[in-house]
Amino acid sequence: MYHRLEMWMREIGRGLSTQTARIGASPYLRLIRLPNLLTAPGDPLAGALWAGGGLGEAVSAMLAAVCLYAGALALNDACDEANDRYEHPGRPIPRGLVSPGGARRVAIGLFAIGIGLAALGGWACGAIAAILTATAVAYNLRLKHSPLGPWAMGACRGQSVLMGAACIEAPGGPALGVVIVAVGMTAYTVALTALAAQETRRERIEQRRWAPSLAALANGCMGLLIGFGLGRVFGGLLGILAAWRAVEPAERWNLASPPRRRAFTGTLVSNIPLLQAAWICAVGGRAAVGGLCWALFAPLHRRWSRRAGTD
Repeated sequence: MYHRLEMWMREIGRGLSTQTARIGASPYLRLIRLPNLLTAPGDPLAGALWAGGGLGEAVSAMLAAVCLYAGALALNDACDEANDRYEHPGRPIPRGLVSPGGARRVAIGLFAIGIGLAALGGWACGAIAAILTATAVAYNLRLKHSPLGPWAMGACRGQSVLMGAACIEAPGGPALGVVIVAVGMTAYTVALTALAAQETRRERIEQRRWAPSLAALANGCMGLLIGFGLGRVFGGLLGILAAWRAVEPAERWNLASPPRRRAFTGTLVSNIPLLQAAWICAVGGRAAVGGLCWALFAPLHRRWSRRAGTD
């Protein structure tokens, strides 16, 4: 069933990549890795739903998450100029299409817009957005190549979930549920980031290459345990699907070339909407239908990122 959905979404991905090409494949769109922005709004949406809110209340936090994520990607390329000239020569800064200073200005602008949008959801939502921004800046400026790097990246994902929950004026959901969602998404992001950092290194990786699959499975199992109604079953199945999709990268990582490892990382990144969908489904009720629809962002992200060359 999932493969049929993936084939169905292929045409949509084809259309989106054609549209990107039509507007000139803007270096700035490549700078913020446009397809990857699909992975941003699901975190605050899941947080808002688990806090007892709805889509309407979460819109400002979802838009803020997109802006903050895009800003972090722009800052990442500005800070990684020297490294990207060797490892990612096709990116806009190494190609001379965008200057590092220009990328920094884009990042600052997007951060400001993101915090402003989050503040529309209340002071608590805006405060978490500011903390998230500070975490992203610390990651890019200091922590990326340290042991704390994956944890900082994971914290950004978890804070995005909390940002969505904070925009609900009268929370009606279990607070523990929101925390579990944030921890689950943080754990997967930490595992993914730690593995992606090894893309260009030749040493063998043993247990760590299985961490994304295990983290995805843990997300699905927790959704099954704390979720509601039939939605939690769908959520559990989506988590298992995400874990299954992470098995091939784990099995083949040590024998793969750096380009192939980047492709595996792309597969693991496309699991993020799938896990967000699992948590949305687990809320139960009508959210389960929305979660199943949200799961379609996973194959869409994969197809679009391949065609746009953002793997």
